[in-house]
Amino acid sequence: MSSPGTSPTAATDTRTGASWSRSSFPLCCRVLSRVRCWRWAGEPYEAFYNEFCVGRELWTIDWDATRRPSGACNHVVDNVVNLRDHFSEAYLDLVLMKGVFGWGLNEKGAIERAFAAVHAVLTPGGIIVLGWNDTPGLVPVPLERVQALRQFTPYYFPPLRGTSFWCSTAAHAYSFFVK
Repeated sequence: MSSPGTSPTAATDTRTGASWSRSSFPLCCRVLSRVRCWRWAGEPYEAFYNEFCVGRELWTIDWDATRRPSGACNHVVDNVVNLRDHFSEAYLDLVLMKGVFGWGLNEKGAIERAFAAVHAVLTPGGIIVLGWNDTPGLVPVPLERVQALRQFTPYYFPPLRGTSFWCSTAAHAYSFFVK
């Protein structure tokens, strides 16, 4: 499934030389994101969020109702563990979880339920991009000990030449998985 009527756009991270483009995720039409896609002003490698979401069915979810103004037009006020209450099985093509693991999703049982829910709502071949802080005190459970993540396969993300990426601060990381 590709996004109709859109052309690839790209952003390049000057530190790594990696190019992010809409074509990096050619199957993604339905996206669930925890970030402000259209107003993102983070590190240079995150600039692609703005272009990536144009012409796609973007959803955001946050349990905090006060964050609604920062969400997408399609916004759900709930916890990520309840994704199945809002999306049918195999509905989403991409889930971007950033600022969730270790920032509210801290209890082992909730972490397991959240990743199981993500697996249920992702299409076969769907991708999860997990942004997390590799910092003592902010890793509630080492990723390799999360049973629900074993349902996924590490995804080699060509623009970053790997299945994970550590930001310039070395504290924030992204891990990529595919269903």
